[in-house]
Amino acid sequence: MLADTIIVVLVCIIPAQHQDKNRFKDAFEKADRQFDIELSELAKASEEPAKSAALKTKREREEAMRDFCDFKALLRKMSYEGGR
Repeated sequence: MLADTIIVVLVCIIPAQHQDKNRFKDAFEKADRQFDIELSELAKASEEPAKSAALKTKREREEAMRDFCDFKALLRKMSYEGGR
């Protein structure tokens, strides 16, 4: 009984210890913000070359298809032969 009373008194008298702030939380948040900034910069940097490459590929494809499939010339030839 005496032990129970001592425990109750100690629990009531000793204030709850304040939990220390996580010392790694600030470093993690700083690194996370830096990562987000670098990631957005990389996305911006890769956007322009991707657009340029897509336009170049489109021009090259159209040039190659023009020589391969000249539909206007085929239609003219078909209509000319059909009129004979």
